[in-house]
Amino acid sequence: LYTLARAQQNGYAVDARLLDPAKKYASEQLRVEYNEARPEGGRSFYYTRAVLVHALALLGEKPNDYLTFLFEQRDRLSLDGRCHLLRAAALMKKSAMVTTLQTELLNKVKVAPTTAHFEDSNPQELWWCYYSTTRTTALALQALVETNTAFPLADKVVLWLMNERKLGRWRTTQENST
Repeated sequence: LYTLARAQQNGYAVDARLLDPAKKYASEQLRVEYNEARPEGGRSFYYTRAVLVHALALLGEKPNDYLTFLFEQRDRLSLDGRCHLLRAAALMKKSAMVTTLQTELLNKVKVAPTTAHFEDSNPQELWWCYYSTTRTTALALQALVETNTAFPLADKVVLWLMNERKLGRWRTTQENST
């Protein structure tokens, strides 16, 4: 759904016969409660919900209740999930949430003398989501740029991302597509 939403946002025609059932499925998934027996684990579960909320917001939907729920439960979200939540809150014009999420994200940056990056504190819990520090850093930079956050370390983050490339590309499809 997220990919369809981004394609439509970028001017590509997306058939409603494909999009409408996907939106319905996403809305249904937002009503599914977390169960400890789920194979992906809690942080991955909530991450996927943040992506769904972001995708629905990109399509003009307003899943306000679930946005609020995720915001209140954001300590359960991975850093990637918080990036999607920030972008969804901005699309849904939730300025207080945006300000809080921007501040919290800025507090997560890891600064070195010439570079800066973002990394999740518990990456081993995020295997279901294809976690990588490179992908997280790219998502964080994208979220900060899209929400017009004053971020003086952006150049250092870009340099870190470029340094992560090997033979002109990043390590995984997930990293390349982010």
